[in-house]
Amino acid sequence: MRPATALLALSFSGSAWAEESARFERVAVVIGIDQPTDNVPGLERAEESVLELADTLSGSAGYTKVITLVGEAATAAGVQTALGNGLGQTSDDGTLLVVYVGHGAGGDYGEPALLTAGAVLSDPVGTGLSVDALSAALRPRTADQSIVVILDAAHEGGVGGVALIGPAAVDWPSLPEWGLAVTTKAAGTAGREGVLVSSMRAGIAGSADANTDGHVTISELSRFIDSRVDAGGGLALERGGAVAANLIVSDVSTAPAPAPAPVSIPVSTPTTDPGPDPVFKLKPVAVAVGAVGAAAVITSLTMYLAKKNGCEDIDGQLTCGDDAGYRQFRTTQHALGWVGGGLVLAGVGVQFIPAPQGAMVGVVGSF
Repeated sequence: MRPATALLALSFSGSAWAEESARFERVAVVIGIDQPTDNVPGLERAEESVLELADTLSGSAGYTKVITLVGEAATAAGVQTALGNGLGQTSDDGTLLVVYVGHGAGGDYGEPALLTAGAVLSDPVGTGLSVDALSAALRPRTADQSIVVILDAAHEGGVGGVALIGPAAVDWPSLPEWGLAVTTKAAGTAGREGVLVSSMRAGIAGSADANTDGHVTISELSRFIDSRVDAGGGLALERGGAVAANLIVSDVSTAPAPAPAPVSIPVSTPTTDPGPDPVFKLKPVAVAVGAVGAAAVITSLTMYLAKKNGCEDIDGQLTCGDDAGYRQFRTTQHALGWVGGGLVLAGVGVQFIPAPQGAMVGVVGSF
């Protein structure tokens, strides 16, 4: 290893008591390890890229607190302490961003761990930081805290038949309860080093700001990194868990963001013409069909409005994420809207045969 590169950088302001009690809306913990032990092949720029990322986060990205841990200081205990400090200094409804760049092991045989400083390949869980220990260190203090974890710890190569493949997003226990994990590859596979962090740094610096509102959201950053990783010959990133798609992960402008445009849901009012007959009578079948349809439409609209607050508008399309739970929710909401609209139309048709013009209600939403 290179002792000269070992660094533990913590930003202090004011008295120790003030620093300990201060909490911030956006906090980052970034960790980089070129080489955990001498018998493990070194990464070319893990520590250097993490230091560059820390500069960007504390500069143009708007992070008030950035804890940087690299080299020999990044032991398993050191990482756990840094994560605890980061969580403690994140506000009750704030966001903690955790980035790890280094080797991992055990991901190809079901015991994934990060090879922190001093970890050995013969016992990565015991000498490094297992994914269970990492997850335990990142339990949020409140239900409103958001935690985003990005790991670049699955690399090609190995030593003595042991692959340098660390945790994948699927390995995280209970993750959907509190945050989002992003890893370079699917479980048990290796990826090309050096692509993820450079892409992330460019994205949070402003390149990922697709709607040019002065902020980069998690969905914008995710799309940007995906495009860069794919272009670099890698596979798409793997994700586990979920956070709101409009969660802001960086500020790229001091100008106030424009207010989001209201989302309109087209609902046209049915018009009926009873004709020359002065006595208007409802048909029981028409009422029953229309009532079922209206209930489905109202349910779809309620689901849409409930989900919309956690979404963001990108190029005219609301985006709320891409996890399986969201896709099931969206499919159900769309189905209720279309079926309900069809039933309302059918009810109107039964009531007014031949059906007059303008007797359709449509509720269609897309996140």
